Amino acid sequence: MFKKDQILLEFIIDFLEANRYAPTYTEMMEGVGEKSKRGIFKSLARLEEANRIARVPGKSRALRILGNTPMQDRPVST
Repeated sequence: MFKKDQILLEFIIDFLEANRYAPTYTEMMEGVGEKSKRGIFKSLARLEEANRIARVPGKSRALRILGNTPMQDRPVST
């Protein structure tokens, strides 16, 4: 996992705690200063591979934070 993956994970956790739903790819891009959605897709894939998040295919804003975090194993979707 790269440093920018950790930054994205922290952004997602903060966003979930503040809003009770997951951010969009555009919100993630803006939140971490990424210039393309491709960078977000890659970071999310690495986070999922590292078992830090779980995504629900076909659902918008559907993420679950895994591991030892304040949002541990809480499904969040809209």
